Amino acid sequence: MSLSGIDKMKKPELIEKLEELGIDPSKTVADMKYQLRKALEGGSDNDDSEKDSPPPKKKKKTSKKGTFEEVDGGGDIASPEGTGKRLLVHCVAKGLRWSKRGTMGRLATAYGKELIATFDAKTHTHKLGAVQFHPVKKNTIASAVCLAKPSAGSAPPFDSAAFDVALEDSIKERALKDSSSVHIDIDPRTPKLLYSEVKDAIEEHLINSGIDVYVYKRGAGVSGKSTSTLVKRDSTSSAESEAKTKKQPAKKKKRAETESDSSDSEDAKQQQKKKKTKKDTVIPDGSDKEERRKHITAMVSKKTLADYPLEESSVKLVSVDRDTEEFWDLEERFNAHLQGRNEDYVGKRIKDGKKPIRFILIAAERVENITLEARFEIMKKDLIASRGVKETRERVSFHGTHPKNCNSICKTSLLRFKHSLNPCKTQSDDGWFGTNTKGVYVSRYADYTLKYANRLSPLRPDETAKTILFRTLPGKSKHIPKIQTGMDPTPGFDSHSSPDFLEWYLFDEAQLCPEYVLQVRAEEDTRTKADDGMA
Repeated sequence: MSLSGIDKMKKPELIEKLEELGIDPSKTVADMKYQLRKALEGGSDNDDSEKDSPPPKKKKKTSKKGTFEEVDGGGDIASPEGTGKRLLVHCVAKGLRWSKRGTMGRLATAYGKELIATFDAKTHTHKLGAVQFHPVKKNTIASAVCLAKPSAGSAPPFDSAAFDVALEDSIKERALKDSSSVHIDIDPRTPKLLYSEVKDAIEEHLINSGIDVYVYKRGAGVSGKSTSTLVKRDSTSSAESEAKTKKQPAKKKKRAETESDSSDSEDAKQQQKKKKTKKDTVIPDGSDKEERRKHITAMVSKKTLADYPLEESSVKLVSVDRDTEEFWDLEERFNAHLQGRNEDYVGKRIKDGKKPIRFILIAAERVENITLEARFEIMKKDLIASRGVKETRERVSFHGTHPKNCNSICKTSLLRFKHSLNPCKTQSDDGWFGTNTKGVYVSRYADYTLKYANRLSPLRPDETAKTILFRTLPGKSKHIPKIQTGMDPTPGFDSHSSPDFLEWYLFDEAQLCPEYVLQVRAEEDTRTKADDGMA
């Protein structure tokens, strides 16, 4: 394989080649190309390759033990102790859905109710010893199936063998991979739970592997030890532990007496502060997409579309620097959504003795519109509730338009014909597989939309056009096998798919959210077999 061919390789090819060479692929395509080039040049940068390649769990082979702490007062796993990455483990029962009470309720309140839908969608697949991971904020929630299915009228019993399997096969591996501490919620009152066995399993699989563990014990203490005492494993004698246990209630009482005078006023200050800052919540800019979406998702948790009318929307377009991770990732997304078989750019040109056309992303603007983003998250929340997580998969779509229309679309999104905010007063047809008065059209492929941005003429070499990239929720989509002009939305579905699967017809504008305005240039594809390493 020639070094010149590396620049033409796409992400899947790079990953496959690097894995063949025993190199752990980096996150970005640019870094993967650099890794592969260095490897093929003879390993002149071998130190970097060796640094990337070993899996984290192999680095963790160490004789150093982790620490063990029982959180003071039992604590709350929804507000975990410590710093850095944390793996929050709670025990769930086989076959049961997410509870809105207890630990599950507190976790859902702290980290979002999407946890419930994600967990419930896989309840039927749960086996004893299995663990379902939910990345949230900087932590990861681990739902460990170590409670057996309960009999009628009784609480789910603890299965020590399942707990042991969960720790050894899943939780230890994830903690080592993420370099995270492990936080375990335990209720000693659980039927068949022996706390001494729980501690032994934690020590064997986690502490001995160098992992720090925090235990949050709910309810009564076990084995005569207080759940409110902070204990570092093997560092405190049983006599000292009993002494601390006796002193603890007196200390708490004294602390409560000294703080009682100020607690009421402090609570009042906190409530006032919350009310004051609720309306002044600052939404991060779009450069940190993940953090921005988390803020907006939390903001709309109890809102409806009516709370965010389109009439009040405003938009900000931010130019994306070409020399940033954001632009490079956008290039990958753009290239992944090129059909590459459009007759105007391939078949017809080859027939005329010309080279095919390919498209290059040359510029991009990020769309920041809190109203549209909020409406999209509300629609996503509602679809998850009605359809489940599987059919609420977020997709990418495109819409090509004249540059003068971009700002308007980024402000209100696409609007159905005759919508009060839609400036368009005429239409050439009433939609090929859905009436324009009850839905909007987008394409799955960027190159399919470009002629609509160029007065219905295919782009020629060196010409440019703009297309808008949307976050998209097709939901449950019905395939329409042949053109049916002006048809109504099909009941029981959220969208239609075109006969050739190139387009979606979406029933609600809130199923779309403009994310970027892309500027694209057409070029003749002059690649040869040598460029692709096939000479």
